[in-house]
Amino acid sequence: MAKSNKELIKEVIEELGKMNVLKVELLNPYQKMEKLLYMYTGLKLSIDRKKNQLEDLEKNGIIPLIMGISERVDGGIIDHKSEVEKQEDRKEKLKNEIDYFEKTMELIENTLETVKQDKYYRIIELKYFNKKNLNEIAEEFQVDISTIKRNKNRLINEIVHIFITEKELKKLTEI
Repeated sequence: MAKSNKELIKEVIEELGKMNVLKVELLNPYQKMEKLLYMYTGLKLSIDRKKNQLEDLEKNGIIPLIMGISERVDGGIIDHKSEVEKQEDRKEKLKNEIDYFEKTMELIENTLETVKQDKYYRIIELKYFNKKNLNEIAEEFQVDISTIKRNKNRLINEIVHIFITEKELKKLTEI
């Protein structure tokens, strides 16, 4: 059974929250999309930083000094990992985070591409990527602030619906 739109958006936000990228809050889809757009530039930087960390780990490998061992204690077994095992775990975690962030960015980019031809698309870039306020944007467009608010809201609503559809299609076509 396909997940609802709200469930899909909640899933993306929760996953970002698990990665300490976004505090999970109870937001409606519009608000969640705004958060994703505000995070967009940061996601790009985060991907680059994580790729650099991964590259450093792969270049400057740790020489194993001890082997991983296990210890039986009350309630189960505790694994003591060697430095190499810890390094491999860290590499795997970085690869998974990079993959997830890249997929999220791809969804955002694909969604934005569908509304780029809109006369007021630049509002999205100015507000969410350049962090300009609505008054500054209205001055740039030489229109009233209410025109900017109305078109920003319209564009975000369009983006929400396109993003959700794209996300649903990806989920449905995964094998």
